[in-house]
Amino acid sequence: MAMNRAMMQAIVIAILANAGPASADEFYFQLDLSVDHYGDNELDGDDFDIDTGGGLSARIGKAFEHFRGEVEIGFNASTIDVGFDAGDDDLDYYQGSLVLAAYKDIGPAYIGAGAGLVYQRIETEVLGVDISDDETNAIIHGEAGFSFPITGSVSIVPHYRATWLPGFDLDDEVVVHSARVGLRVGF
Repeated sequence: MAMNRAMMQAIVIAILANAGPASADEFYFQLDLSVDHYGDNELDGDDFDIDTGGGLSARIGKAFEHFRGEVEIGFNASTIDVGFDAGDDDLDYYQGSLVLAAYKDIGPAYIGAGAGLVYQRIETEVLGVDISDDETNAIIHGEAGFSFPITGSVSIVPHYRATWLPGFDLDDEVVVHSARVGLRVGF
C-alpha cells in the first residue's frame, strides 16, 4: 500500500512539474467543451429549473510575460422546465457569447476573468404556435484551471468557470457553474 501511494505521489509531482502556461509571446488557439449547471432560478416569485446543458467555445489568445489575454466565442444550449402543459414541456434555451478575458498563470495553474456580451434566446411551441424571445446582455465570468502539456505546443486544460448571467426579467441573476475541458494549441 505504501509503495502504491508513493508511486502515485511521484506521478502527480512529475505531472505538475512538467505542466505549465503558454510560453511568453506565444499565440494559441483553444477549443473547450463544457457541462453547465444553472442552479435555482425564480421568475415573478415562481421557481423554475434550467436543466444542465452543454457548450462549445473557441478562444484565440496571446501569452505575455505576466498574463494571457484572449477573445472567446461560445455557444451553449439547455432546456427550461416549465410548470404547465400547453404544448412542449420544456423551453429550448440558447446562448451565444463574445468575451474578452485575461488570465494569470501560476505554474501549471491559472486564474482569471472575462467580460463581454451574451445573446440569449428561448423558444417553444404552445398549442401549435412557435414562440420565441431573445435579448442581449453583459456577461462576466471568473475561471480557474490547470494546463497539462501533451507535447511542446499542445496542452489539455481542465477548468472551472462561474458565469454571472442577467436577463429575461429574472428575479435574480443566474450563476452558471461550468466544468470545462479544453485543448490548447500554441503557434
